[in-house]
Amino acid sequence: MAITETAAASSAAAEAADAAVHGPDLSMGTEHLTDAIADTTNYFVVFFEKLLEGLTWGNVLFQLCVIVVAVLAGLMCSKLVRSVVARHMPPHELKERFTQRMKRLALSVVNAIAFGLAAGSVTACCAYGAVMMGYQASSLVLLKVAYSFFYAYSLLAIVLGLLQAMVGSSIISPRITKSIVVTFWILAILQFFGVLTHLVDVLDATAIPIGSGNMTVWKLFMAVCSVLLTVAAANWISEMIEQTITDAKSLTGNIKVVLGRVVRIFLMVIAVIIGLGTVGIDLTILSVFGGALGVGLGFGLQKIASNYVSGFIILLDKSVKIGDLVTVGGFTGKVTEINTRFTVVRSAGGVESIVPNESFVTSQVQNLSYSDSPTLQTVEISVAYNADVKKALELMLDEVGRDRPRIPKDRKPWASVSRFASSGIDLNVNFWVEDPVNGTAGIKTDIMMNLLRRFAEAGIEIPYNRLEIDILNNKNKALENQ
Repeated sequence: MAITETAAASSAAAEAADAAVHGPDLSMGTEHLTDAIADTTNYFVVFFEKLLEGLTWGNVLFQLCVIVVAVLAGLMCSKLVRSVVARHMPPHELKERFTQRMKRLALSVVNAIAFGLAAGSVTACCAYGAVMMGYQASSLVLLKVAYSFFYAYSLLAIVLGLLQAMVGSSIISPRITKSIVVTFWILAILQFFGVLTHLVDVLDATAIPIGSGNMTVWKLFMAVCSVLLTVAAANWISEMIEQTITDAKSLTGNIKVVLGRVVRIFLMVIAVIIGLGTVGIDLTILSVFGGALGVGLGFGLQKIASNYVSGFIILLDKSVKIGDLVTVGGFTGKVTEINTRFTVVRSAGGVESIVPNESFVTSQVQNLSYSDSPTLQTVEISVAYNADVKKALELMLDEVGRDRPRIPKDRKPWASVSRFASSGIDLNVNFWVEDPVNGTAGIKTDIMMNLLRRFAEAGIEIPYNRLEIDILNNKNKALENQ
């Protein structure tokens, strides 16, 4: 009730000021910008005169006391809500469910708007009581400004909370947050003084020559804001869907990536179309940009387009899967990511190779985990010619046949004589490792250390080259010859 009456009083004052100076005529166009600024200045002068008319010191003191009480009430309510939210806020997890994220968003928004909502409500109730006690609604200027500020503060908190939830705190940086806050308060102040409507008329009357469409500065601004909001919403929805797809146990890793990527692209395209359509922009204007994009893809961006299509191909035909051990371009490692343009291959030493997706389609790739994950590993060792070769082979087979977590029991190892070398007989033992993507250096080291110990215990000599050096003193030798 108080809000309606005070708003009506403010509107009446604004109308009176507008009648006095015939209003700030800002719709005349950019050629009359100087006259529009002069009219706007005069408008503000008359506006403040009308608003401050009827104020007394007692009236001002009463409104200041109400504002102080409202601020204290807002702080107390905010503290209470903060404690309740802290008890019910779900803990941070790497992979949160949809319900957890929604609960976190709702609690964060409630916590953010508690102060402004409580303080604004107390101010509005006190204003209503003051009117009931005989105060003129037109004299409660400070209360009107106060609860408008409190409610605008709550609205800003909701906007920032939704943006951070939909886009992410990594994108909504402190600098971007500051820009949003400044822009919001500028628009709020202009709206409070009744200038925003006239400013919109000026922007809407300024045409932009783009194609044959009727594009104006205001339409362009609204189109950008609308597209950003719809794309942010689409990004948020796609993240929820991708998480649901990732949690599905019946789908393979490649299918999850393909579905998530298709859903994201589809939602982004729909978001842009909806965002432009909501402000009345003719989508045929985009045909010019579409044609330019087609030419760019045909010439300069053909490699990027090829890598993009190749990414979908390797995901759909399952020639390369996340977690496979591959060798491509002389580099061996585990496939950790299959992105839009490239695939990440990580070696056992931690080195990551960025391989274009086209390389997996057009060049030869060794996939050591394509049909079966276990791979064959070999340990080589030499024994002396006078050693018991049969005993050495038995020890090697027995060592790799021991119960080890990473060696499958259903695949039998074998040992053989490799060759007769100049210093000894080369032997090797072959065995299977179930998960070579996790590295084989550790298990080979363990086997070779045990063989070294067991060969020593069995008296089997491991040969090595011996170098004898004779140092001759040429001077002494010459004396002996004399």
